[in-house]
Amino acid sequence: ITSGLCSEVYSNAVQFTIGTAIAGTLTAANPTVCKGTGTTLTLTGSVGAIKWWKSTNWTSQEPQWIPLSSTAATVLTGNLSVSTAYKAEVTVGACSTVTSQIMPVMVLAAPLAKPITASVTSPTGASSASALCTSSASKVLTIVGGSIGAVQWQKSITSTTSGFVDITDAVAMSYVITNPTVGANYFRAKFTNSCGVSVFSIAITVHYKECAPGKAITSVLTGKTPF
Repeated sequence: ITSGLCSEVYSNAVQFTIGTAIAGTLTAANPTVCKGTGTTLTLTGSVGAIKWWKSTNWTSQEPQWIPLSSTAATVLTGNLSVSTAYKAEVTVGACSTVTSQIMPVMVLAAPLAKPITASVTSPTGASSASALCTSSASKVLTIVGGSIGAVQWQKSITSTTSGFVDITDAVAMSYVITNPTVGANYFRAKFTNSCGVSVFSIAITVHYKECAPGKAITSVLTGKTPF
């Protein structure tokens, strides 16, 4: 700026860049979380203004994307109850808009208990009147398919709802009853997901009794034929 013969002065310089938006790379601190927790998403290497979106049905043919208020390169998901996908939209003025890759954050499935079935035996062990002998190991308990979570069999001699303790090494879908107690034996399965959340099946009751071994019959011959 010049005024007459006075010295010149200059304004500050302003740079205007014509560029192309770059989507960058989207990452999640924890791509898998427990229900009720969340994670942090970070967009690196992007060029342009950022707009975040999320969707809970991103795999459908017509997914619904909901905008987030944050425009920063890092965003918190907040506590999640269902699996949710995220993406970032990057824009440079009116020149171009690009979208990052989709980043799903998976919420671990809650554990799911299934009923227990018992193999058919005679006697059944279903009541005290049809109790099995404690020496019998033929009763097999099996979990109906479709359960979710690691299995741990438990036993109680108190009731169907209390007094349960873990049975050592009983972690398969089926369990053969061993070392039963005289009277009612209660069995159930515990299902635990990787977040440490557990649920329990409805207990099944199997009755046992002590079966005395048969006694040999002896007789002393006295010259008469024994009856």
